[in-house]
Amino acid sequence: MDIKGIKRDTITYSAVISACGKGVKWQYALDLFDEMEIKGITRNTITYNAAITACGRGNQCKKALEIFMEMSEKNIPKAHGSYIAIIQALGSDCTNNDVIDALYEDMLTSLPDFGQRWLRLNRHGMLDLHDHSQYMAQAATRRLLRILQKQEGYDSPEKSSELKCIIVGQGNDSADGLQLLKAVQAQLESLSPPIASYTQSENSGQLALNKRDLGDWLKHKA
Repeated sequence: MDIKGIKRDTITYSAVISACGKGVKWQYALDLFDEMEIKGITRNTITYNAAITACGRGNQCKKALEIFMEMSEKNIPKAHGSYIAIIQALGSDCTNNDVIDALYEDMLTSLPDFGQRWLRLNRHGMLDLHDHSQYMAQAATRRLLRILQKQEGYDSPEKSSELKCIIVGQGNDSADGLQLLKAVQAQLESLSPPIASYTQSENSGQLALNKRDLGDWLKHKA
């Protein structure tokens, strides 16, 4: 591009940073990201998302979080994709669950439209995880359990019946269509005691929790 006199701009830099991330060339992606600031080229939300994703694919969790936090410092708007990128970057390390949960709460506050799906839980007893990535879905599952812990009497079968299902659908970027289902079930099975779950016969995209297991878990946590 330089040889042909084509000027590099935000779009071209962002595209190359994204390509580097897909090729797991995170260091080169960060070099380009830093070069933009040195040259005074605007770095927008898409640029930051691409850099965070590149760090995540290179297992550079700490750097990914630094870049995400820099968005607030530089008044770069955070989008749904920003939260997906950082939560995915941190998700491979289960020791980051507290940070991920805090980021998920921040997302619900920062993106009110996204947070509206939790109203459906209150109105219809269903938690809709469409537009969630796998680690975001696990954060939502942990949030759901925290909510249930705070609801008095929820460890009784009668009360727990108010939670009808978790809508997992097919899941974002899922090759086999089961990404969210597997992620939520893995989270539930990792608990002590574990909570069994099963898909609804009338809709395989809806996951129901075993009421007895849920009650036992809540009693154990009380």
